[in-house]
Amino acid sequence: MASGGVIARAEEQMGASPHTGRADIARGEEQMVEAEEKRCRLCFGGEDDGQLVQPCACRGSAQWVHRRCLEQWRRTSPKEDAAYRCGQCRDEYRDTLSIELLSARLQAERMSGQATNLTLSTLGTELQVQGKYDEAEPMYREALEVARAALGSRHPHTLTSTNNLGLLLHDKGDLAAAEPLYREAMDVKRETLGHRHPSTLTSINNLGLLLKDKGDLAAAEPLLREAMEVQRETLGNRHPSTLISISNLGLILHDMGDLSGAELLYREALEVQRETLGDQHPNTLNFISNLGNPTPKPIPIPDPVCSNHVAPRKPNLSPILTRRTIAVQGRPRRRRADVPRGAGGVARDPRRPAPEYAQLPQQPRRAAAGQGRPRRR
Repeated sequence: MASGGVIARAEEQMGASPHTGRADIARGEEQMVEAEEKRCRLCFGGEDDGQLVQPCACRGSAQWVHRRCLEQWRRTSPKEDAAYRCGQCRDEYRDTLSIELLSARLQAERMSGQATNLTLSTLGTELQVQGKYDEAEPMYREALEVARAALGSRHPHTLTSTNNLGLLLHDKGDLAAAEPLYREAMDVKRETLGHRHPSTLTSINNLGLLLKDKGDLAAAEPLLREAMEVQRETLGNRHPSTLISISNLGLILHDMGDLSGAELLYREALEVQRETLGDQHPNTLNFISNLGNPTPKPIPIPDPVCSNHVAPRKPNLSPILTRRTIAVQGRPRRRRADVPRGAGGVARDPRRPAPEYAQLPQQPRRAAAGQGRPRRR
């Protein structure tokens, strides 16, 4: 009882009633942060030094940056992914500078005889999500040929490249050519990774959305329901991939005429997106669009795979209104992911390296009395 009273008084001091949810309290704290002076996360300058923008999903004091500071960082950083995504939140920038920097890297790798798999797939992804399908296709086909020759048709990296090419053909509207690629990837993953592996669920999701686009809703619904239910069990209800699967199933129910069932799923996904990303993030806006749209659109879901690549994706409408997520294939040094298509937003790379931006050093802890470092005798 006493602890409950303490919690209630603490909530009242924050401007909330004892019955206010944690989400409301979190929003209040976020508004307090936003009320503080905005500063660039790289140079720490304010708006007097140039316009501050929010280029990715970072929150709090890390969400603002000068455009010129960010461009300089992307051009000069030694980190190989700095060209196309944020080093903290792993959100992709999806802009012309990403294509420019990745194209220059690919040319340099070709001239020096280095492996090009990762850059081929990453550049293909960038071109695809920016609508440059004809330029993306040769990138994906080359990456798939190299993977099949070097690793065989059942290797996770090869399946990622198979999935990527299928996604591109799906985006181009060539459903007949995309379906066998999706089925190949899904069947082999079920055999080698199991039915509950995130990468398998990605392929299940992709095939379900393709069947939906073909008009075969009866075949699509059980696949999308399977993906959602397993992700709820294995990842939890608030994981980005789960949220997209929730929205994907809502999309099918909407098309099948079950509007009340679809609305419940859309609202569930939207509420969590608002709590985790805020009201103005492109993913949140996409969920809002689906909730109020008589013809909602599917969007991305990335999924952690045992392959060494990642594929978050931002579609085209807002920074995030395209229809699928893409996985990138690369060198075996980095474990990353395969990607599904989704209806709600794009999940980021589950692998979270240390932030790229400098942080203040922590103060050393004072040793307890009598427990300092022993002296050398």
